Amino acid sequence: MKKGKDLLKSFEYIDDEYLDLVEEMTVKKNKVWWKSGMAAAICFGVLSSASAVAFAANLFGVKDLVISTEKKESVNATIEDKENASEGEHTETVIAADGSEVSCTYEISGEDEKTPVDTNATVDLISLAGFRDSSEAKALKEWYAFCDTYDVDGKIRDEHNYDEPDTWGEDVKLYGVYSDEMAEKLREIAGKYQLKLHTKTDTISYDQFDSFFGGKLLPEGTECFGAYYYEDGSITFDADYCDADESLIDYQLSRRAKGTFDETYLAIGNSEEYVQEQYKTKDGSNVILALSDSKGMIIMDSEKYFTIINIMSEDYGKYEGEKFIKEEFTMDKLKAFADTFNLELLK
Repeated sequence: MKKGKDLLKSFEYIDDEYLDLVEEMTVKKNKVWWKSGMAAAICFGVLSSASAVAFAANLFGVKDLVISTEKKESVNATIEDKENASEGEHTETVIAADGSEVSCTYEISGEDEKTPVDTNATVDLISLAGFRDSSEAKALKEWYAFCDTYDVDGKIRDEHNYDEPDTWGEDVKLYGVYSDEMAEKLREIAGKYQLKLHTKTDTISYDQFDSFFGGKLLPEGTECFGAYYYEDGSITFDADYCDADESLIDYQLSRRAKGTFDETYLAIGNSEEYVQEQYKTKDGSNVILALSDSKGMIIMDSEKYFTIINIMSEDYGKYEGEKFIKEEFTMDKLKAFADTFNLELLK
């Protein structure tokens, strides 16, 4: 992946007034949303008759969210807790240089704190705004393909004087644009698919959620770490939830409004590795649950919004004293977790 593809680099090109929003958000280990990292389970809300038929036939799934597939080269894994790490072979998710998550195997031996990791993994990137046949996903796929080959050496970006006012317009200030050519391309793609552009973003606190969603979305035992929203009701936040077994579920929720161009995508590893199952939650929402060794997902396609809840299943477990005990996150646990949400409020 080329320069300007990860969250932090993308925000380099956004006006200073919006950078403060990022500083207020908690960035946690293995959590990179903007143009990088998540897996899927799918909740369907209000469906047209055609969508209902497709859902019943299991035609929608994780692979229908993929906008691009990449190969990852080797990276270095840092042993963060070497004192408690046993020698031998380990598998872990690490953050590559481009900000994406990579599942890889490494060796711990002697005094080595870093070891080369051969990832050679297939990493699928998915849209967070809709299935691949939607206008939102098609627009994102085109924009991603353009950015992937634009300014490969980073010279245009590096030569820009950030002390001078931007010349590419107010309408693209919330996107990863840093040249007139990029701004023109973004407008062209959005216009082609008749999509609006975001105009305003701000942070929101957990105690404002009930008012924002029109009711209680999340269960007791939830702790939110950072949330931001757009003018059209799109919202993203990170949270932890302590389940009935007193084990910690680390997750992210993304809701994207239809009819707006959103450049956010997620790297989920190999989409072929996900086990999927249709499920109806306690509030009557039809969902597809998707689970891999490292991630779980809940995805909902409703009339107004497209929602993905991404569970970091490889981080599931509980603390015994100061020691964290990792536990298996199963499909039954994913179902139970899906039942804790008032998904009607996300539609």
